Amino acid sequence: MAPEGRGGLHGGRIDAVLDLAAKNRETLLFNRYQAARATCALPQGTAVWYVISDKQTDTPEAGLLAQKMIDNGVDVYASKSGFSQRLSYRRVRG
Repeated sequence: MAPEGRGGLHGGRIDAVLDLAAKNRETLLFNRYQAARATCALPQGTAVWYVISDKQTDTPEAGLLAQKMIDNGVDVYASKSGFSQRLSYRRVRG
């Protein structure tokens, strides 16, 4: 049995995820290439936003993702009022 993963991936589930990724390697790589290419094609100064929901079942993984983004120079903000109203946020320090 595989060792426990972080954020709720335990036992055989991590094996299933890795197996699926291995079987779909070319598709996954091509999709990442397309995403990077589309991002590079954006006009200079265009903001790119990622939303990490606080309602995820794997909250530690969401926090780890946010921290990795901060560590790599990405500005990370936390929404005060969600996204149903005008956006207001505060900066999250790493």
